[in-house]
Amino acid sequence: MDVLVWLILCLLFSFGLIIFHHWMELFQKSDTYTKRELTGFTEIVTEKLHALPDPVITGIGYTAGIVFSWLLVLFGGLVSPDITTAADYGENTAANYFFQSFLFPLLLSFLWPSLSDLLSSFSRSKIDSAGNGFFIGCAASLAALSLGIWGIYHNTSFLFVLLNGIILFIFALYKLNSQYRVENEEISKSPFSEDDASDDFDDSQKNSNFDLSDEDLEI
Repeated sequence: MDVLVWLILCLLFSFGLIIFHHWMELFQKSDTYTKRELTGFTEIVTEKLHALPDPVITGIGYTAGIVFSWLLVLFGGLVSPDITTAADYGENTAANYFFQSFLFPLLLSFLWPSLSDLLSSFSRSKIDSAGNGFFIGCAASLAALSLGIWGIYHNTSFLFVLLNGIILFIFALYKLNSQYRVENEEISKSPFSEDDASDDFDDSQKNSNFDLSDEDLEI
């Protein structure tokens, strides 16, 4: 039951995140919108997923973030005292509040640049994609877990669940936006940019000028 509730909530959180990011981009780019652009949810999600840079790496990171969130919640239940008949991770204890909160993913995001330096053998874009996917999956899973635990056992505070979910949503939205910037940053860092190409073309034009000698002018 717990896993089924979590799965539904995690999918809703992830789809809602993608839709909200699409709306955010849409409102920034245009003042007029079609009905399909606002409410074509299936098409929006499909297009956004296809537009992800490094979708496989992002998916692996997303899955790792989900696994990490479950380990956090289960560990919180393990160190929590058994007070009621609810599952250990559903008890109203400080440990559960701590391990189900946004604190761990937020702390890891600050440490991620230092940790990613240890993976210098991989390309920076793939490391960033894996990291963004990890934090998105962790945030979505933690928000779904805390809400599902409250809905099933009714022991934890709903105010905590609400505030925690909002913060995790904003954090995941920031990471998703960072993920879509990875491709643009790679393009801007390309050694074959448009400016370089235009400069090369101008140089070739200059080098192509030739002087006419007296012999060339003879008839």
